Amino acid sequence: MNKLCVLCCLLLSAGAILAADASPYQVVWTAPSKDVNGTMPLGNGEVGLNAWIDEQGDLRFYISRIDSVDENGQLFKIGAVRVSFNGREPVVNNREPAAVQPVSHFKQTLDTKRGVLEAQYQNRSGNDIALRLWVDAHRPVIVIEAAAAKPAAATAFAEIWRTKRETIPEQGTSDSYKVSSYESPNFRNAFKTPEYDNLETIIEPDTILNLPNALGWYHRNVHSKPYQLTAKIQGLDDFERQDPILHRTFGAIIRSGHAKKIDNQTLQSAEGTTHRFEIAVTMKHPAAAEDWLNETQNILDAAQKIPFDERKAQHEQWWNEFWNRSWIHITSTENAGDSAAADDPIPPNRHTVLIGKDQHGGSVFQGELSVAIERGKVFSIAEMKARNACSEVPLRYSGSISDSADWKFSGGMTIEARIKPSKLSGYYRRIADKITPGGSNGFLFDITPQNGLRLVVGPDTHLSKPNIVTKDQWQYVAVTVTPAGTVQFFAGGQPLESNTVKTAYNDAPPNLSDAFALSRAYALQRYVSACAGRGTLPIKFNGSIFTVPEKGRADYRQWGPGYWWQNTRLPYVSMPAAGDFEMLQPLFRTYLDMLPLCKYRTEKYLGHGGAYYPECIFFWGDVFLETYGWQPWDQRKDKLQKSGYHKYEWVGGLELALMMLEYYEYTGDENFLKEKAIPFAAEILTFFDKHYSVNENGKLVMYPSQAVETWWDCTNPMPEIAGLYAVIEKMEQLPAELLTAETKSFTAKLKQKLPPIPTTPSPEGKPMLAPAERFAQRRNSETPELYAVFPFRQFTYNRPNVEWGIEALKHRRDRGAFGWRQDDTVMAYLGLGDEAAAYLVKRAKTKDAAGQNKSRFPVFWGPNYDWVPDQDHGGILTRGVQSLVMQCDGKQIDLFPAFPKGWNCDFKLHAPYQTVVEGRLEDGKVTNLKVTPKEREKDVRIMNSPNVK
Repeated sequence: MNKLCVLCCLLLSAGAILAADASPYQVVWTAPSKDVNGTMPLGNGEVGLNAWIDEQGDLRFYISRIDSVDENGQLFKIGAVRVSFNGREPVVNNREPAAVQPVSHFKQTLDTKRGVLEAQYQNRSGNDIALRLWVDAHRPVIVIEAAAAKPAAATAFAEIWRTKRETIPEQGTSDSYKVSSYESPNFRNAFKTPEYDNLETIIEPDTILNLPNALGWYHRNVHSKPYQLTAKIQGLDDFERQDPILHRTFGAIIRSGHAKKIDNQTLQSAEGTTHRFEIAVTMKHPAAAEDWLNETQNILDAAQKIPFDERKAQHEQWWNEFWNRSWIHITSTENAGDSAAADDPIPPNRHTVLIGKDQHGGSVFQGELSVAIERGKVFSIAEMKARNACSEVPLRYSGSISDSADWKFSGGMTIEARIKPSKLSGYYRRIADKITPGGSNGFLFDITPQNGLRLVVGPDTHLSKPNIVTKDQWQYVAVTVTPAGTVQFFAGGQPLESNTVKTAYNDAPPNLSDAFALSRAYALQRYVSACAGRGTLPIKFNGSIFTVPEKGRADYRQWGPGYWWQNTRLPYVSMPAAGDFEMLQPLFRTYLDMLPLCKYRTEKYLGHGGAYYPECIFFWGDVFLETYGWQPWDQRKDKLQKSGYHKYEWVGGLELALMMLEYYEYTGDENFLKEKAIPFAAEILTFFDKHYSVNENGKLVMYPSQAVETWWDCTNPMPEIAGLYAVIEKMEQLPAELLTAETKSFTAKLKQKLPPIPTTPSPEGKPMLAPAERFAQRRNSETPELYAVFPFRQFTYNRPNVEWGIEALKHRRDRGAFGWRQDDTVMAYLGLGDEAAAYLVKRAKTKDAAGQNKSRFPVFWGPNYDWVPDQDHGGILTRGVQSLVMQCDGKQIDLFPAFPKGWNCDFKLHAPYQTVVEGRLEDGKVTNLKVTPKEREKDVRIMNSPNVK
């Protein structure tokens, strides 16, 4: 038995350190990380780690908490820790030491099934090291276990960067002190009074403690200017509430048995073959420094009194129960064609090759066009020049190619086209297409809106070259794809561009299939949410608690410290079906705590009852000053915010009301329903009833209004109209005895006032969903017309007029399978299984393409529209995958309503009315179906993807 095996037995009595087979629940790396961008996430719901092993063999990690908010309102890292077996001094400010012998025999595994990072390697001193790192699922305590083949000391360094008072030039968008672009900075300057003598973003230093044989530090907020300023300017300073920032105190204490403190930032475990460090990470608000210290020490004392093996077992039991709640495992059938063969550079699919249009009949080429496609043939530059010069060369195809569904491309491919476009600008114009629109399961060749050429091949190749094509002129254009995946563009017989995609690390499992990529993405994103989803504040959409240093700052995140509802909701939309009900509590609690303030603000600003929720708020409920503006509320005729991006956006309250009512529907929690969900929904509905007048037909006229951020001048916007219908429908489905007669009467009357769902003619004259009854001033790229499909599900595959939604999807202006775009989930609810699956696979594989971002971990998406890791990207992915497998409407449970052919699936998901559904789809048949409680079996339908093309 070799030394590493001995170490594994010593340290890891629970089982083998590494699994032999690829698993969607494991991430295995065989090389250390070059820098902080090679981190793996760990967490217990409130404490998080960005952990990596560097090329010198040191374990390093950043520590975060979901509620470590500083005096400027930004979410701080707690600090960083390095554990070394090399006896080196700590790295300061990420400056690496001189080059030394790198580690060898390296293997690092994140086992999400147990919430543990494990590694084994030989360090630069030739010592075999085994490590285990985890955050206790039941306590805010980090545990580091280490074993060495030869006796060695282990040294922990506390790396603290907030060591002096510092002024930073900016925090990111929605800064606490940022001036709105809608007004003069003179308003802000008026607040530079003795009380607010400095409105710069000043970072106060941490306090490093002098503890006996332990390390400790904390940050304590000594002022709360953002809270005081927002309250004063927005007229909320007379609303009684606790200051949410002042004296908030957070930090950490590190201990190790048989340890010696070298200094206040260095703790050394005595030479030996096993070591253990434990770190308590806490926040207390409000708190004096000594109160925080006593509580943190007590937490660590209490944890260490419990037998260590018992704590470890409790930790792993929590994760075991978490994964046993629900799962989705998608695999390929034998002939699924969901991944290319090793020698096939183009993913195969069942689409027919189309010439001059995409698979939806869109992106139509306008003009004259003929195309030839050679499989197994890659023309040389000389051949391309000769064919360009010969106008007699026949180009064989136009329209569609009937026998092309089974085409393979193992020998590469050449596409030639003679084109004479009569129209260019504004849209993509297909030359040849064998790919699901928006997907990555084939290829497309087309003209871009910039009069250029574009080629998409699979998930990893997306090339474009602008300003190539000329209107009303014949041109010869071509592209070649070699068996190795090298791509070459040609125009007029001349080569334009070539590219071979490479990845920075070879971490992906070999022959990564679409099915495995989707299963892995689903599992890992759910894990990331669990690592940050059980604290006192909601998950931050723009990086969660797993951001890494950027722009020289460990605490930086794009889009700043606040909560934007349209983004904040997305990590939560898949939690009910997953059974992750406790993780919804921080979201509900935070927004419910704001309800009294929102009612107060509504009455003060608008003069009527009910409550509205602004889109952009700090966690205490006040609006960003950049959004609201610095002009005091009492100097304004219009009390609402200055920024037009969310001025009349009221949809957030409706979405949250629907989520709360669905939470009751899933859990049967009557106390939550009666004490929270119904009162909340009533206040939101009251707002609309009071705020807008009715026309001569007794219907609400919602003006002024807007359709999310995209259309600024609207009447009767789709998100609010569809949301009102959805919330009232859900309240009507509640048991009659749980609603008062007054509530029933109110919702019935309001329903009668609702205007019809907005529609508009498509370019072909068919009715389709519209952003609003009337809409103008387009300012963003959302698709508010499709809110009637998701999140409000008024037009789905099983409801009347689903074709209105399909037409709106087909003609949407903006599309994509990344960030907060909801196309994937919308497609699934419309029953478009192939399209939804293609978008979801593309979303799942976004991280695999080189150059997407610097993060090594496969689900650290982004930055997309927001920041890394982008939780909106992953939130849409998890909801979309669930919607392929199961959709519920009232008591009806539909299995596989939008599942593509060619995949198998094992699943366990939660449904309304405290129901759990478990089973397997294999070769198109559902087996092993188990419905709990059994009487709900009558409500289950096995679907056949009715709208799948």
